[in-house]
Amino acid sequence: ILDDGTVEILSYIGHRRFITIPEKIEDRIVSSIGDFAFAGETNLREVGLPSGLRHIGLSAFEGCSNLVSMYIPENVTEIESRAFAECVRLSTIAFTGQSKLLTMGNRAFEGCGKLRTIELPASLQEIEGLAFVGTSALTTIRVQSENQYFKSEDGVLFDVSGETLVAYPAAHGTTYAIPDGTKTVGAYAFCGAKVIFLDFGNIERIESFAFAGSSVLTVHIPDSVTTMKEGAFQMSAVRELTIGAGLTEIAAGAFAACGSLSVVHISDGIEIIGDRAFSTCLSLSSVYIPSGVSKIESRAFFESGLVNVTFDEYGCLQSIGNAAFARCPLSEVHIPASVIELGSATANIEDPKQCTDVVMGVFERTPLTEITFAENSQLQMIGNKAFAYSSITSIDLPQGLEYLGMCAFWYTPLEAITLPASLKMLGEGAFGYTTSLSAIKVADGNATYHDVDGVVYNCDNTAIYAYPADRSGDYEILDTVC
Repeated sequence: ILDDGTVEILSYIGHRRFITIPEKIEDRIVSSIGDFAFAGETNLREVGLPSGLRHIGLSAFEGCSNLVSMYIPENVTEIESRAFAECVRLSTIAFTGQSKLLTMGNRAFEGCGKLRTIELPASLQEIEGLAFVGTSALTTIRVQSENQYFKSEDGVLFDVSGETLVAYPAAHGTTYAIPDGTKTVGAYAFCGAKVIFLDFGNIERIESFAFAGSSVLTVHIPDSVTTMKEGAFQMSAVRELTIGAGLTEIAAGAFAACGSLSVVHISDGIEIIGDRAFSTCLSLSSVYIPSGVSKIESRAFFESGLVNVTFDEYGCLQSIGNAAFARCPLSEVHIPASVIELGSATANIEDPKQCTDVVMGVFERTPLTEITFAENSQLQMIGNKAFAYSSITSIDLPQGLEYLGMCAFWYTPLEAITLPASLKMLGEGAFGYTTSLSAIKVADGNATYHDVDGVVYNCDNTAIYAYPADRSGDYEILDTVC
């Protein structure tokens, strides 16, 4: 019993195919169907709802896989998230009478693969494209003409002004031109849509996951677009991408898991390539990073198909984040002079023996055999695990490097290395399991470290900081070591 004296249905334990929920129970109006009340009831085919019903709760009918139709009484004001999700045979949703529905929850009809059309009532005030994710057969979304918040244009849902495209039915068509006057493509608007050829018009904003899982093949983001949010084209079928001059950032996960993406043109206006922006794009074999990019965030190209990455030699790139190119089939990389940080030391490795348990390094687990730095390199930090499990045998660290992170060359075939005079911090386990490393030299003039016959000590000889694993013969530790 609810605070207002009405009844909420909490669960159902019957096995009938056709049921009718009574108008009253013990002379109290049934006003609500509670969260998960009928979830997973696979026997149900039809459920008659009482006229006094006002609320349909979270996942109330989720997974009722044989439910074929649902008529929503006019007094219902709220349908919560996933209310009818995975009702895979549901083909009819109708709002009866003078519906008072105000809010339709996210994923309300997710996975309703038989639903072809729906008409939204005049009263509706809140709905997003996420409500229809997975409605793979949906061709048309209609809106009653009296609605003051939304409208339908040719079966596509817009806000009443026409400036925001809210939801494109997944099976509406394979070709579509976004109308003039539309400024925003809403979150999840084209998610899973079967549209292949798309004219973006003059839109200005692309919201989160707007085209995720869609079938669009060629994406040319117009110069008018100034904002693109997380996951905008994630897991879509895009093969060729051109990013217009209006954007300054490629958002997190924007093109993640686009397995067919093979051609990417990044405009000079891009300043940041976000976290996971192109991760697991397995067909992407080559990319050019233009001069305007100043930061490549963590995992930006993680596990992509990159065999070649070219940085503009005169660009302003300063930072490349952890795992940005980890697990890519890269064999060689040239780092431009502007780069200050390769990865970071934010991952806390309390015990170097546990290097496998922390965030991956910039080029970790790549077949990288050659990495070079521009002659006037500004590099100051090589972060934790930067080259761990790579195939590097030699490297010339640039003068100016101050920090070499923990486990930086963990399990590499590195044979020799010289630490620059500028180095101030050598992370623990930096050369762990480098079983081919016979000597570690320190350049003259280093104020923190020096080497004695290829073994790294601090300057007062009170501690050993690195011992080469492949150093042959007996070794006697200096008496000054504490």
